[in-house]
Amino acid sequence: MKYYRFFRNEKRRDEFIKGNVRFEDLKKYRKIEDEVIRDKDEGKAIVKYKTPIRTVIIDPKTKLVHEEFSLGSMNSSGEVPATFFICSLCDENIDPIKKSKEFKKRYAVIINDIGKIHDLLEKNHAYSSFNRKIGKIKLDKAIYNRGDYLFTDDSKRLPIIYPPHNYHFSQKSPEDSDCHEWRFVIKLTPTKNDYKLIKKEEEKLNKKDTKKDDGLYIKIGDISDYVSPKDF
Repeated sequence: MKYYRFFRNEKRRDEFIKGNVRFEDLKKYRKIEDEVIRDKDEGKAIVKYKTPIRTVIIDPKTKLVHEEFSLGSMNSSGEVPATFFICSLCDENIDPIKKSKEFKKRYAVIINDIGKIHDLLEKNHAYSSFNRKIGKIKLDKAIYNRGDYLFTDDSKRLPIIYPPHNYHFSQKSPEDSDCHEWRFVIKLTPTKNDYKLIKKEEEKLNKKDTKKDDGLYIKIGDISDYVSPKDF
């Protein structure tokens, strides 16, 4: 399968082809000015569960007691303390011309070998712009069922209290399903000292450029053999 990554300017695209892969803090998407890209619930898991309701029934004749279970519903939403950084892609099922206009990003690359890019990110993730090992990088497909997911564990007859952890970085609203989004995902669970380090390193990065850029970069080397530039 082929994948698209869109860019607002040609310089960012050239940097990507050179192997400087940019990841963005997931929570930042809640405050983006552009309404098309902004997602006020990004980084949260919002689900609806089918949950068993226990009813005790006493037979008036025999006085025997038995239990019956029926299904009710429960809404749940929440966040985890970890910080997620993502690099977003769209698969080949999108209409690239339409999405380029919606995203206001006329520059793109077509990724012909996603497995190779993933391998290079895994191999080089210790050399990020934070200069710290950041853990395993996942490639995850967006799940377009925010607020609609129904789940029950019939074997235990108990409600599952928390949503699956990957929902915090992969769940999207059903109306966005035409984006066919995939994400490279980095999960950071910083300690207090890590937060101080991250802030210090962000300040250092920002001094190098007059425009604020709080993205995280991973250098994986030239990838021009695996991607093709495309303008819309």
